[in-house]
Amino acid sequence: MTELSKSKPETQSARPALYEVNKRDFYIALFGAPMLTALLFFWVLLIPVFAVLFGGVPWLIFGGPALWSSLRKHGPGLRLLRSAFVANLVGTPLVVAIYVLFDARPDRFLKELIESMFVVAFGCIFSLIWATAFWWIFHLLTKRR
Repeated sequence: MTELSKSKPETQSARPALYEVNKRDFYIALFGAPMLTALLFFWVLLIPVFAVLFGGVPWLIFGGPALWSSLRKHGPGLRLLRSAFVANLVGTPLVVAIYVLFDARPDRFLKELIESMFVVAFGCIFSLIWATAFWWIFHLLTKRR
């Protein structure tokens, strides 16, 4: 009786090849993007500084894994902007809804949820700005190699 493994033709995997991402460059760009935008644009009513305070943790929780998976699948391209925007668009309202659900009184739930959408709107703007800064920093760091 012959072995089945010898008679099977070798097939290629259906998964696309993944790009190699340098972790040091990734973390420098991930932490540096909000800081760079805050340093460059702090003169605009300190809005970028407060954006780092309010949006830094969601940027790391949602933006970090989204940017990492986008880099692994597609490489360092402009798809990073889309993945960071979608991560913010999906993740931040979810966290805000959970926070309002546990923090607000039942009669004020809808009002608190609507008021918190202002923060989500700013988050959408800053997720694109920070993703652009992330792409620029990551591109500069990997270009040197």
